[in-house]
Amino acid sequence: MNNWQRNFAYAVLFAAYIFFVELVVGWGFVWSHFQRIGLFAGYVCVSVLLLSQLVRACRLRDFLHVERDLMSRLSTIFYLTQVHNLVNIMLPFRSGELSLPLLLKNSYALPVSAGLQVLLWFRFMDFVILGTIGGILASILYESMWLGVLSVMVSGLLFGFLPSLRVAVHRKLRSAHQNWLTKLCIGVTGAV
Repeated sequence: MNNWQRNFAYAVLFAAYIFFVELVVGWGFVWSHFQRIGLFAGYVCVSVLLLSQLVRACRLRDFLHVERDLMSRLSTIFYLTQVHNLVNIMLPFRSGELSLPLLLKNSYALPVSAGLQVLLWFRFMDFVILGTIGGILASILYESMWLGVLSVMVSGLLFGFLPSLRVAVHRKLRSAHQNWLTKLCIGVTGAV
């Protein structure tokens, strides 16, 4: 597919998206909500969204550099995370999560099993962060400072301990010739 065909396909998809929004809710409804929240709040929301996506791209870049010495431009990894995010949103039941290992395989020749390890690691880190936020909110709700302090301490210990645990698990999985994750990847995708 050459550049002209790709740009035409993007334009068709963009036009279909505009038509879909008009058909389902209407652009007047969307703009009225944007006007209600105000311009400054809208800029803040978009800035926080972009910042969170940039942090996600930096996290993936650091992980790839440490594990595979694949130092790449941040813009390329940012694009990869955006494609993963879009596929994750568009496919039902969060089945788009499985696109990350395939994207890593296509972009960086990373085996699918290593891509699954990346995905599982990121989801575990997300779980730790959500637990910390839940502990802080519980401390506010129950007016107990100790719940907040305990949740922050546990997350601090986990984030201090998890990188060394990740390296140990990665070495163990790499040393096994045909581990269960590789067999699962071969069964799901047909290739590693």
